[in-house]
Amino acid sequence: MNWLTQPPDTTAVDFEILQESALAIAQSTIQNAMDERGLKPSMLAEKMGKKRSFVSRMLRGNHNMTIKTFALALAACGYRAKFAYGPQSGTARKDGNDD
Repeated sequence: MNWLTQPPDTTAVDFEILQESALAIAQSTIQNAMDERGLKPSMLAEKMGKKRSFVSRMLRGNHNMTIKTFALALAACGYRAKFAYGPQSGTARKDGNDD
């Protein structure tokens, strides 16, 4: 069987680490898009129709970003969101060992 019909064993994976890692990737993607377009947080906020404090929280990690917010922030920078996935190998595990 392939991994689509039989998922890999995930009992030892620390899902909180995976979630925080995904959030950090989203934040850095938005920051990179802002940098490439020369946008400051206040400019991004205006383009998103949000307050500057919202953008600051989003970029600092004090905001549980939704996919909609991620897509909106990238669109305000002139980009579109693209997603990819892969096996969990190489992720930190609860026992402290990496694959």
